[in-house]
Amino acid sequence: MKCHAPVDGVDGTERETISAQLGLISFVLAENRNDLLSLGMFVFYVSQHPRSKGRPLKDAALRYLENALAADLLTVGDMVEGRYRPWPVSYTQALERVRAAWPVHDEPTFDELRDICWLANTTRGNQAAALRGCRRRSRIPQPSGI
Repeated sequence: MKCHAPVDGVDGTERETISAQLGLISFVLAENRNDLLSLGMFVFYVSQHPRSKGRPLKDAALRYLENALAADLLTVGDMVEGRYRPWPVSYTQALERVRAAWPVHDEPTFDELRDICWLANTTRGNQAAALRGCRRRSRIPQPSGI
C-alpha cells in the first residue's frame, strides 16, 4: 500500500507521508478491525506514539487522522441508537468538522474527545491491516487522561 499524502510538519519545513506513519496507522487499523474506535481512544494511541512526542497533541492527532482518511483507510461518523453512522461528507469536510468540534482548552478529556466522533475501518483499512499481518493486542492500554 502506497499513499503519498504529504502534510507540513510542525515547523512548516518537515514533510511526512502516510508511509512514515504506518506503524501507528497499522496499529490503529488492527485494533479497529471489524470494530469501532472513538476519537478519544485514537488520540490516546497517538499520544503514546514516539513520533508524537514534543508536538501539540491536537496537531499530531489531526495529522494522523487526515492521512488515514485521505488514504481511505478510515471513515468518521457518529453512534446513533447504538449503530455507527458514517458522516456523508468528504474526508476534508470530516476533518474540518472534527477540528471545529475539538475543545478549545489545552487538555481535553477522553470523554470530550470520544463524544466528537467515532472511527471505522473502510474495507481498504481492514485489507491493509490483514495484509500487514496486524493483529489486535489482547491487552489494550487504557487512557488515564489525555
